[in-house]
Amino acid sequence: MKLQRYSQKLKNHRLVYIRRVVGRSMIPAIKPGDIIVALPMLKIRQGDIVLASQNGREVIKRVARLSSDSVFLVGDNLNESSDGRKYGETKLADVIGRVLLR
Repeated sequence: MKLQRYSQKLKNHRLVYIRRVVGRSMIPAIKPGDIIVALPMLKIRQGDIVLASQNGREVIKRVARLSSDSVFLVGDNLNESSDGRKYGETKLADVIGRVLLR
């Protein structure tokens, strides 16, 4: 019985997220078509690139500010980025993982 409950919890959590980049908001660090790998278990620091959930969609942005319960995310390409300047801070719980490979 305990094993079944444990396996149900694992279905809701991934160890790695792999995504193909669509937008231009992170140029020059990440370009459209690049593949990124994000790991949810890594500690997040200011300056890291993260995969986060924002208004029902996933975004890849850089952490500009970090507090105990939220992050302020911005794109590297400020002219083509819809980021924290538009939607404000993001809850730390909405950060899916830190981008490790790009």
